[in-house]
Amino acid sequence: MTLAAVVQQLSAVHLLMASVVLVSLFAWTHDAIKRALLLNPYKVGRGQLHRLLTAAWIHGDIAHLVFNMLALFIFADRVLAILGVTWFLVMYVSAAVLAFVPTTVRYLRKPKYNSLGASGAVAAVMFSA
Repeated sequence: MTLAAVVQQLSAVHLLMASVVLVSLFAWTHDAIKRALLLNPYKVGRGQLHRLLTAAWIHGDIAHLVFNMLALFIFADRVLAILGVTWFLVMYVSAAVLAFVPTTVRYLRKPKYNSLGASGAVAAVMFSA
């Protein structure tokens, strides 16, 4: 089976989950990458806005990652069937970013504060199901 055939059989949810798992695993083994992707509100306040999104692709440990991916796996297909691929991904990415906004505002002046994980985006999927 070719790679193209495999990709066609996978849903957007599976590809999203795979990207989160792969980035998390990579970040666990490359500390510089983890530090570059973490939500650091202080750095966001100084223009590193990408952190509002990238932090949703890394997780603190295996339990954190497994719980989020299991919840996404259970609830995402229902939401995907209703919204379609494009709007599902728009909702997921928007929720990932918006979930970090309160934390960013609260800890804007704390250079050592960091946050990570897809819990906000996954919660949005769960509550949309």
